[in-house]
Amino acid sequence: MKLPALVGGLLLGARAQYHEQLDLKPLANNFLYAGFNFSAATSLEAYEKGHFSLFPRSLGQILRHTHTQELHLRFALGRWDDQTWGERPRRGRREGGTGVELWAWVEDPLDENWTALVNGLSGLFCASLNFIKRTKTSAPLWAFERESVGDFAEADLLHGMLPREVVCTENLTPFVKLLPCHGKAGIGSLLDGHKVFDANWQTMSVRVRRVGETVEVEQTVDLVIDLERSARPDRIPTPPPLEEIQCDETKKYHQHDTCFPLKKTADVAYNLSSVFGRSIHGNCHLNPVDDDVTLELPDETKRFTLAEGDFDMEIPVKAKEEMPGFYASRQLTGYGQEKGRMHTTLYNFQPHEQRLVYLEPLPWFLRPYIHTLEVKGATVETTAYTPAVDRQRGTTLELVLLVPPLTNVSMTYDVEKAILRYTEYPPDANRGFDVPSAVVHLVPEGRYLRTTPLLLSLPTPDFSMPYNVIILTSTVIALGFGSVFNLLVRRLVLPEEVPRSQLKQRLQRFRK
Repeated sequence: MKLPALVGGLLLGARAQYHEQLDLKPLANNFLYAGFNFSAATSLEAYEKGHFSLFPRSLGQILRHTHTQELHLRFALGRWDDQTWGERPRRGRREGGTGVELWAWVEDPLDENWTALVNGLSGLFCASLNFIKRTKTSAPLWAFERESVGDFAEADLLHGMLPREVVCTENLTPFVKLLPCHGKAGIGSLLDGHKVFDANWQTMSVRVRRVGETVEVEQTVDLVIDLERSARPDRIPTPPPLEEIQCDETKKYHQHDTCFPLKKTADVAYNLSSVFGRSIHGNCHLNPVDDDVTLELPDETKRFTLAEGDFDMEIPVKAKEEMPGFYASRQLTGYGQEKGRMHTTLYNFQPHEQRLVYLEPLPWFLRPYIHTLEVKGATVETTAYTPAVDRQRGTTLELVLLVPPLTNVSMTYDVEKAILRYTEYPPDANRGFDVPSAVVHLVPEGRYLRTTPLLLSLPTPDFSMPYNVIILTSTVIALGFGSVFNLLVRRLVLPEEVPRSQLKQRLQRFRK
């Protein structure tokens, strides 16, 4: 009776696939881009019946329980230097805003499934995703495109961000455990938490989609590593000896005690073991095709295939500064704690016009004045605006812009800062409140950009006043109560009526 079930399970898992790939690219100023890609696929029939082989079971059970058709989860830390490193890796499609970003296509009942999804992912990845409440959730119309292919049931897109979430090793550990080899072999063996979170820019992503009769999960880790700092044997930075410092003597302020260091122009070679602290521990043995390591240089591209045993390689530093095709920045201007002004600048460095979708999710306590919205340098084709409701939902602003070639676009509007209730302030209220990153979707190229998050200063009450009032009130009550109680219970007698103590009588007798 067990043989047919066993054969059926083998047939369901026969279409499971797995692949790993590592892309390396030297960047300007002694930086290295490292892109880890782990992809697994299983048949839709096996997925719906709960037969998981290479597909992570814990993630699949959450998605099936919440009726999630497509999932995109991002963890990001640091800032990508567009003006030095050029275009973003993977066209920005595996990148998220600083902190945690999540968007998914979920079936009805929408609120119930979305709440279950964020709670399940919160426990799986040891993150605060359960704090993506309705106040931090939006429903964009055009900013995100589906990557699934096929016919599906009706589902709605929901999007949420936590810009204050600090990504650390407790998020990387469950991420690595989703891999079939759990980081013990293959390219995943390079993912050491000390090296990953020592990077200048780091992002982790999880994407689950359906392609016909196949369900795919793709996990990526993208890093920008400072080669000089990463390969330093001593973790404590120490200044180099005086004789090793090269100064730019062309500077007018160059003296015997003043030095402007020269940029290092010599090509220095590093290797994987010095950069990541370890070498690749062989192949994962679950991929019918050998895993690849690609090294992209300015004049050539080298491809290596993993085999048995440890793998190490030299990484030459040959790179030049690159300019991006499109760039976006955003600032919150103004002074005071009542009003301000949002200023976004878009730079199109391409020789052709660019159509884009600009998405700006704002918290409910930052109220925009849409009638002051002004766009210079571009044509606004369509606008979608969802106003905020205090303590229920935030503001969602979407614009479809047509940007001319080689043009700078300026977009501004006024905002008002709300006054919160006493209990709505976080413990470190004077630090400020985080405003999520804006999303720029370049169509039809399918590229994505994120701006940096903003730090918003709101009117903050004096939290020491309740303590002062309590102390003053308690002191007055104690003084008043003590005086009244003393008058009520004190007994007034004449000095002759006071009984003498036996000790005093004995002392008087002793003196006599």
